[in-house]
Amino acid sequence: MKRRQGQPTITSFFKKLKAYNLDDAANVDKKSHNRSFQPKWITNDFAWLAYSASEDSVYCKPCWLFFHEGVGKGGHQNPGKLVSVGFRDWKKAKESFKKHMEKEYHKLCVLQATSFLKISAGKQLDIASQLDSQRTKEITENRAAIEPIIRTILFCAEQELPLRGDHDSGALSLTRLEKKDGKFRALLRFRIESGDKHLEKHVLNSSKNATYMSPIIQNEVIQTCSDIVTEKVIDRISNAECFSLLGDETMDVSGTEQLSLCIRYFDIPDLQAPVLREDFVGFIPITDQSSENLANVILQRCDELNLDMTKCVGQGYDGAANMAGHLSGVQTRIRENYPKARYIHCASHRLNLTLSNVMSVPAIRNCLGVVSQVVNLFRNHSNANKNFQETIQEHAPDSKKKRLLRLCDTRFIERHDSIIVF
Repeated sequence: MKRRQGQPTITSFFKKLKAYNLDDAANVDKKSHNRSFQPKWITNDFAWLAYSASEDSVYCKPCWLFFHEGVGKGGHQNPGKLVSVGFRDWKKAKESFKKHMEKEYHKLCVLQATSFLKISAGKQLDIASQLDSQRTKEITENRAAIEPIIRTILFCAEQELPLRGDHDSGALSLTRLEKKDGKFRALLRFRIESGDKHLEKHVLNSSKNATYMSPIIQNEVIQTCSDIVTEKVIDRISNAECFSLLGDETMDVSGTEQLSLCIRYFDIPDLQAPVLREDFVGFIPITDQSSENLANVILQRCDELNLDMTKCVGQGYDGAANMAGHLSGVQTRIRENYPKARYIHCASHRLNLTLSNVMSVPAIRNCLGVVSQVVNLFRNHSNANKNFQETIQEHAPDSKKKRLLRLCDTRFIERHDSIIVF
């Protein structure tokens, strides 16, 4: 039944019941041991009753109108008197009426009748609107609870802070633990202590499988952020006229060889001058360092990023044979498919090689040897370092450099800062 049709029907039904002259009930045949229907039952205690003069019986108005399912186990029993058939056992009337009022289906029907009349009168939202409003409220509350968790993960990532600890799973304890559970959970407690009520409510009321604080969720949030950043980078690259590939291999702390891949291109923001950019697009784990595998890995990654390789006009790697080889190196294999991707030996690597070769000059080799020995003296001996600090404070109190830097063993070019400080 549509609301516009149902509202006048139900309203008029209730009005007719109210308009019925209950005093006439006293004139019906008095049966059942001279007992009869009492009009005061409706006016005083049981306003939900409706009296039928033709049947000399009463019905429950809300249940008669809104009840549509069976009762009892399995829902196969008929509710019987007061609902499907009239009630006229006047001797047990009040007792039966009170029992009926305690029935769950009666309470539900009363609620449905009341809600229907309020909705029809415009005093209450309809069910669909209520459900939609409740859903919107739940979404807002969920976002308010999840936002501080995501912001904490991003804060740790931006500050290069490790998230994990010795005990970083299960429910979050609001009290400080003896075992360290990581900076991520410690920061969440700090937020709650600082007055984040949404997060506190979430921690106290969320189920164990929906805390959104587990290491798995942390990784998913970080990966999602990575995907969003990468998507924005790829959008800029796609709008560029051309681009170049930059790649280099290195071993991470776990001993896994990683290929770092970057894209060099011109970005032209709206109404602004062109900007030459180099954007990182990912680390790729490498198990086979052959030129064939490295070339396939790079091309596969470019395909995953939906890069138009016909726009690739350059490649930049170190001078290793598997990367720079002119017969079967990575650069040669990529140029076989994309001829415009010209190879250029990385300038930083070339500079590093050049500076490394100057070590064959005795004067330079001896000079750097002396610098290294002096640096080690002051860094490895506390008394010497103390005297060094006092001397700096006396003769160069405004100096920002208070400590000598070690000479890097692997990257010759990084020795530049050490020499300048020395």
